[in-house]
Amino acid sequence: MSTELIEQKLALPAESDTSSSAESGSQQADSIERVRTLQGSASDPQEPLEIPVLTDKVVNVATVPQRSPLRYPGGKTWLVPQIRKWLKDLEFRPRIMVEPFAGGGIASLTAVMEGLVERAILCERDPEIANFWFCALEHSELLATRVECFNLTEENVAEVFNSHSLSRMDLAFQTLLKNRINRGGILAKGASRMKKGENGNGLRSR
Repeated sequence: MSTELIEQKLALPAESDTSSSAESGSQQADSIERVRTLQGSASDPQEPLEIPVLTDKVVNVATVPQRSPLRYPGGKTWLVPQIRKWLKDLEFRPRIMVEPFAGGGIASLTAVMEGLVERAILCERDPEIANFWFCALEHSELLATRVECFNLTEENVAEVFNSHSLSRMDLAFQTLLKNRINRGGILAKGASRMKKGENGNGLRSR
């Protein structure tokens, strides 16, 4: 599987309270012109890219292969069938797929594992998730060993969560652990931990 990670910090433009209405109108006109350029015109020999229309059919996410180790709030699992159909319907096999707001990365993982694209780039702004993917992709065996050797008890979980001086691998494991046993996979500070778990199996259900 060929995947690549980009850790990107977005620089927001500084606010300006001195812009005139004329400047605003000019910027709006420029934006409209850029949209027209992207859409193409009658004299443009290049056909515009067709954007797939989402189906109204409800997707049962349990039927979608769960290829991501992360449980991500607002994940894209429900979108996988549509992405798969769109890629299969293309007349060519894309060389690179870029997934912004990667999160659990289910779209890219599915596309690469099913051979629909050659490689994928995961773009993620959250430093914890970005670091997890770096370790999962670049040091997968080491991270897998940490998971296999971990004894999942309340005491051991508390010890991991309360650790502060962490290496990149320590932080990646901590992120994965929080994602798996916090309610809804939420990583934010103060997120509650699951108690009964699935079928009453507690923490070990995850």
